[in-house]
Amino acid sequence: MKRGEIWTMRASGSYLEKPRPAVIMQVNKISESESVVICLFTSYVNTGLSTRVKVLPSNQNGLTKTSYIMVEKIVSVKQSELGEKIGELEDEYLKAASAILKDLLGF
Repeated sequence: MKRGEIWTMRASGSYLEKPRPAVIMQVNKISESESVVICLFTSYVNTGLSTRVKVLPSNQNGLTKTSYIMVEKIVSVKQSELGEKIGELEDEYLKAASAILKDLLGF
């Protein structure tokens, strides 16, 4: 698993009602942990939030509809909670999400 890859996140019952895509945000050099840091996607349009990155579907990212990275929904999960890799996020979207995450966490 590498930074920028998009995987399906399995429904967990308590946190997710249905499987949804998630992008890996943690740097590649930290790979020895069984956990991985991700941000979830939604297809719900909410342009009033500055913590969302709009991502258009493409062959590269594997998304089937316009989606939004919910940067404020940063989560650390066990790698086993991820389903299958569906694609890789384009650099422009990863850079935008990274900048928002940096501001969100005060770095």
